[in-house]
This record gives sequence, structure tokens and C-alpha cells, in this order.
Amino acid sequence: MLTIAGITYVLDFDALDKILTLEETLLTKEVQESEVKEVYDADNKFVGKEVLTKNFLKGKEIDATRYEMIRFLIEMIFGNNEEFDDTLGLDRALSSTSIGFKISFNTLLDMGIIKEID
Repeated sequence: MLTIAGITYVLDFDALDKILTLEETLLTKEVQESEVKEVYDADNKFVGKEVLTKNFLKGKEIDATRYEMIRFLIEMIFGNNEEFDDTLGLDRALSSTSIGFKISFNTLLDMGIIKEID
């Protein structure tokens, strides 16, 4: 495994899923959707209404704003092509990285999306 200053980091997809999902019980939530259709005859005279009702389980919804921000932060980290010597410690190794990389890494670490493993 790749380590940075002796620490191995991974992306936690469960944490990512929890942060992006809008509701906990979306897959078990039943939704009823109704559609009203007006019926007209050949003379364009109103005849009546037809109501169509559908029941279905609601699919998973994610917060699009959070998704885009997290995607950008991950791209900042993966897009970093700088080589560094991590034998000197994490602070020294990462001192030459960009501010965007540092903020992205710290934010994802704080959110629990990046985590240390033993």
C-alpha cells in the first residue's frame, strides 16, 4: 500500500454515501404519484377527467451541490502530480503542495471521506 509519512489513507465510500444521500429511508419510502388527464370529444368539448395513480418505491437521491463540491475536492487531490519525500514527515513532505491540495485534503479528512487505516 502507498503511504504518506508512514500513514496510509483511503477514501471511505460509506462516509461519502452518507454525506451525499438526502434521506436515510429513501429505498423503503413508497411514493404515490397522480396524473390528471382531461378528455375532450371531437368537437373539443370537455367530456371528463381521467386520473392515473402510480405507487412506487422512491429511488436514492443525492445532494447535487455537495456531490459537485466533493468531486472537485477529490479531483484536486488526484490531480496533484508533485513528487515529495515523505521520510521527513508529513508537514515537510506536503509543504511544497498547493493551497488547493491542502484545503481539499484537510476538508475531506475532516468530513471523514479520507481516513487513516492501520
